[in-house]
Amino acid sequence: MVGDVKDVGICYHRVMGKVISFIIILSLFLALFSAFLVLNRTPKSMSEADKQAALAKMLGRKPNLAEANAPTGNVEYKGKYGTFMYPAMAKIYTSRDPGISKNESVLEIFSFDITDPRLIFYFDVNQNPTNTTSFDDIPSVTLRKDPTRGYQQSKITADGQKGLVFTRTGDNAEKSGFFIVNGRLYSISITGSDSKEIINLFNNVVLTLQFVK
Repeated sequence: MVGDVKDVGICYHRVMGKVISFIIILSLFLALFSAFLVLNRTPKSMSEADKQAALAKMLGRKPNLAEANAPTGNVEYKGKYGTFMYPAMAKIYTSRDPGISKNESVLEIFSFDITDPRLIFYFDVNQNPTNTTSFDDIPSVTLRKDPTRGYQQSKITADGQKGLVFTRTGDNAEKSGFFIVNGRLYSISITGSDSKEIINLFNNVVLTLQFVK
């Protein structure tokens, strides 16, 4: 009788051992399967606000997504009376003041702006009614020669043609150049918030400027 009880006890322990082993193996399997599902699940799509917040955290500042997606390099402006290279990121102005549009002395206008840093570019070609070769007869030039307006005057050459350039730094930064070629007055004017960028843009345009006869 004692032997039978002992055999039953041994069988019980063996069965319980197998059950416990099964439970442990099943638990490990479920844990591994859960981990597999977590690692391979489709990531939750981020909203635009979440993306900007994540970028700001990485960069340490608010990201400028418009600037990041802006085209790079230069493109060519091909006008009737002049050509030059300008930044591809520029936003070109298409609307014109009706008064300027009806002015027959205005032969050509091309203008654009750049957002960051803020730059405003203006190129125009005007018929020279008096056929003068002196800049002293040009109102926009004599205006900038006024010492009280804070411009520095210097000479410049573009496409083999000599001209005058006026530079002003500070809050009202500007760089403007004037040329008299083939009886026409050419002017390039750039204003903005960054004097260094104004000068860089002006120099790049002048280096590629060509006057069309």
